[in-house]
Amino acid sequence: PGATQCDMARGTDYEDHTHGENWQSYGWMEEAYFVYHTSFPDPRSAEFSICRFWSAGIDYQFEIVLNGKLVHQQEGMFKAIDVVLNDHLLDHNTLDILVFPPPTREMDTNDRRQASRSVKPAVSYGWDWHPRLIPSGIWDDTGLRVCQDTHFESVHVQALLSDDLQQGAIRCQVLGHNLSAAQCVCRVSDPTGEICLSQTIKMGTSEGHFELSIDKPALWWPHDQGPQHRYEVNLQLVNAQGQPIDSTCQRIGFRRVALTMNEGSWDIPQGFPKGRSPAPITLTVNGRQIFAKGTNWVNPDIFPGRITTENYRQLLDLAKEAHFNLLRVWGGGIVNKAAFHELCDEMGLMVWQEFPLACNNYPDDEHYLGVLESEARAIIQRLR
Repeated sequence: PGATQCDMARGTDYEDHTHGENWQSYGWMEEAYFVYHTSFPDPRSAEFSICRFWSAGIDYQFEIVLNGKLVHQQEGMFKAIDVVLNDHLLDHNTLDILVFPPPTREMDTNDRRQASRSVKPAVSYGWDWHPRLIPSGIWDDTGLRVCQDTHFESVHVQALLSDDLQQGAIRCQVLGHNLSAAQCVCRVSDPTGEICLSQTIKMGTSEGHFELSIDKPALWWPHDQGPQHRYEVNLQLVNAQGQPIDSTCQRIGFRRVALTMNEGSWDIPQGFPKGRSPAPITLTVNGRQIFAKGTNWVNPDIFPGRITTENYRQLLDLAKEAHFNLLRVWGGGIVNKAAFHELCDEMGLMVWQEFPLACNNYPDDEHYLGVLESEARAIIQRLR
């Protein structure tokens, strides 16, 4: 992952964009098309017969061309790309990703109002604390995947908890290819690492749904309220001989989180002169009212493609040391990478995530709303 600007600068004599006014020399790049090019031999084998191009994020409008044939086109940086390449693979292959210029609104001045035609972080179009540098390019993990004919495509694992906090359920939704040719073995490890549940499930051809129960699960708490107990859910596809075909692993925490009104806040103030009311919304976690302490979270880097797990860890350690327990991910920035949410879950930090909309008069034309809907669905799938 990176950004077109950073990749250009790395191969040329552009000065560091973080020093002085150097960022201004990068401005022309927001109006340019860029092509990322690679070549590779056919990676398939007799066992692993399917090759997929997969990316967690390319920014923002782009086309993917394999051996001269268009195999995918998309507008939107948060929707993952997963394309089967088999029909167009040769012994030796060329793959190109054509990245279009970021969309801008036609107007006299270059400021954040130009972000109103895209579902991109508005901050990159220029803010009082952020220079105008609009990222584009491959910003999240990307590569080729080879798999067997029977394989997972997506797995959604959900932890449910009863009102009295005594009964837990692990609900799994599995999508894949040729799943009926295998069995799915689900093993759940408790917070100590011991396997507490194990079950073998027969799948349908392309999907499967099942639910496992667990009595008195250990609960996940914000770090200032209790321990961050988490369970590990391992799903494995096995063939008739019991040999593994595909697998996935996810960690979950059992918790009930609700937005609630402060006591009496509906009734205050009752008349005039009106004073300052108590905050009308608070968080209740596992039946306990939580005093939320936190901050706005903005991008750790101007270019999201440069953000690493260690970048996240350094800042989240500081947030925890400052006794924060809730981070509001501001709508002017990005939807963070998976590592951010994994670390927050591990460290007991709650996250309030906004959609990438901020301080703009967004249009209601059909094209924009179509992209916004597609991206909104993708964001929910990324974070759920």
